[in-house]
Amino acid sequence: MFEPDCVNRHAARMLGLPPTEGPVHGERLRLADDVPLAVLSNWLPPRFAGLTAEALAGQSLYRLMAAYNGRPAVAKQRITVKAATPGQARLLRIAGHTPLISMQRTAFDSSGAVVEFSDHVYRAEHYSIDVTVFAR
Repeated sequence: MFEPDCVNRHAARMLGLPPTEGPVHGERLRLADDVPLAVLSNWLPPRFAGLTAEALAGQSLYRLMAAYNGRPAVAKQRITVKAATPGQARLLRIAGHTPLISMQRTAFDSSGAVVEFSDHVYRAEHYSIDVTVFAR
């Protein structure tokens, strides 16, 4: 599940890695009652190379990252809509080009170091986005 990925240069750039150092990449399919809801793609710095699919089966990614002293403390997210790729459509059991909620996140630990770049897509009919706005 999590293995070195030298192909995605954008993720490596977002993590601040040199070109010679590839990120750790994992892709997960989120299900509820056997219905596929989301495809989660995460890229982490090489220090997380010990994360395994078996470990993720029993704990959240962020809890496991905390064991490496890399739990995210703050994240910047961008939410958009995009059409499902053929691979995403197959995994999510939807028609090709179906609109999906897309979320890209860059997460930082408490020292400000980047600890995650993610690109997730969600079936729009199963999600809503709620925002609370406070006056300053």
